[in-house]
Amino acid sequence: MSRRNPSTDPAWFGRRLRAALRGRVEADGARWPVARPADEADLRVATEIAAQAGVPLAVRGAGLDSPGMGGVDALVLDCRQLDAVLDFDRDAGCIEAQAGLTLAALDAIAAPQGWRLALDAPGRGASTLGGLVGIDARLRASAAVAIGSRLEGIEVLLADGTVQRFGPFGVADATRLESTRASALVSGLFEIAARERETLARDWPMRVVPSLGFRFTALGAIPGAVGDAGAAVNLAGLLAGSRGALAISQRIRLRLDRRPAHRRWLALAADSFAEGLVRLPAIAGHGPVMAGLFDASALALAPGRALAGLLGPLPAAGALLLAEFEGEDAARIEAGLGRVLATCSGSGLRPLRLPASLGQRLATQVDALRMALADTVPGPAATILPEDCRLPPERLVEGWRRIDALLAERRLRVRWFAGGHDGRLSLRAADPASARAMVRDGALAAAVCRIVRELGGAIDGDRLDPAARAALVPLQFGAALAAAGEKARALFDPQNRLAPFVGGA
Repeated sequence: MSRRNPSTDPAWFGRRLRAALRGRVEADGARWPVARPADEADLRVATEIAAQAGVPLAVRGAGLDSPGMGGVDALVLDCRQLDAVLDFDRDAGCIEAQAGLTLAALDAIAAPQGWRLALDAPGRGASTLGGLVGIDARLRASAAVAIGSRLEGIEVLLADGTVQRFGPFGVADATRLESTRASALVSGLFEIAARERETLARDWPMRVVPSLGFRFTALGAIPGAVGDAGAAVNLAGLLAGSRGALAISQRIRLRLDRRPAHRRWLALAADSFAEGLVRLPAIAGHGPVMAGLFDASALALAPGRALAGLLGPLPAAGALLLAEFEGEDAARIEAGLGRVLATCSGSGLRPLRLPASLGQRLATQVDALRMALADTVPGPAATILPEDCRLPPERLVEGWRRIDALLAERRLRVRWFAGGHDGRLSLRAADPASARAMVRDGALAAAVCRIVRELGGAIDGDRLDPAARAALVPLQFGAALAAAGEKARALFDPQNRLAPFVGGA
């Protein structure tokens, strides 16, 4: 069922919300207002009033705003006032908080106790836990993991007002399904997964974790797929990566990681971006918490030049590979760095001297470069092109060559960067003319999707607008699996009243 355009008078609807809520209700220049619930009771009242009036809902992705998050014709819920810490086990490093708690506030509480939630993305201090779970934000770790892997439980509010906590399922400490509605929802999900078993096995990318579509892996429905829950089903994982389109997060329980005692960086100059891509997966396999590759045009940006200035005179290089290692044992880190350098002997990679005293300054400049590449793009802000994808390690170079050839045919100039753990391959337009051409080139977007899928990868784009993101789901999974995902989503929200995250500070 499509999201309907209600006949409710917006002015009357705003007055009703203001009369019922303790939190603020603001016009914000759109058809429907922005509601800022004062507490969870306020949030439930706002949801109920919207349901009675037939007004769609959207949650503001606080701190996760990107050009791909536009406005929607819906009541926008800004839940950042719901930021209480409800429980913190300092010995086990487990914390439960309302979904509006920011990463910076969590860090202020957890850091003195030696814990952290370390994102593999800079500049996210204002991000809320609900927003981070909604995009399944990647973490700094020695393997490809995201925040969904740290979820112990999540309490959500469904669009019809049902409150349910999701967590471990089918074991002695399983989270109890509190209502007939929740029981029917979960039973229906398992029925769909069982019915589509052959389609899932055929069309799901087995070697990488997709960002699009419904998380059937959370149900243990795809044996052998990366990220599949297997027998350890945790229904909280269904919400990871859903971008607020399944339910509204209220409370989140997370396992944190220990803060490391020591950190060291490794810098390697590569003759070409392709040479760096060849070596990147092997270096990532040695356990760095971050491994990134930047081409020469990326290093030409101001943050890239500042980064190069820290490294001293750089030899002529087509790319720069940077990896950060951390842990409790400094000697073990040094030994690991030695093994990495030994594997690079005889290759096209040349190690650069990095005094240990440069560590924090280098980290700051690397973050600045990553932010500039991700967010500072000439031309239009949002795009229909899947600029970010994930590929199996052995397919990275082939994927880059084929996509780069498509761009060369169209005389488009781009900057390339890549990540090691999850096979991430990203591009951004290097000039306004290329950006304008890429934004409207549907044939290019479809061709990139075909290449990535043929190579067993996952398509994505941090700057995709919601309509483009939805249109890419069938290109990622095929029509049958995309339809199964939509049936699963409809079990959460039968009236299709929840829209994905919207932007706004």
